Amino acid sequence: LLKDCSQWGTDSVCRWVKSLKDINKDYSEDFLKHGINGHVLLTCLDDVILQEFGVSTILHRRLFLKAIAELKDNP
Repeated sequence: LLKDCSQWGTDSVCRWVKSLKDINKDYSEDFLKHGINGHVLLTCLDDVILQEFGVSTILHRRLFLKAIAELKDNP
């Protein structure tokens, strides 16, 4: 993956989703289907949007948001 995650394309975001522990790898297809690139990942995703993407459990949404925050903190 590129170091600057804001420059990731949709495929890189999918690889990142698949690399996350304790999160269903199938979510990567939802991110791809919705065209989530690195910029959108870092600036637009929140709890409500993740739920609309099909991330139904609050635990998984919290894990996603934590992982996104870590990307922002460690560019």
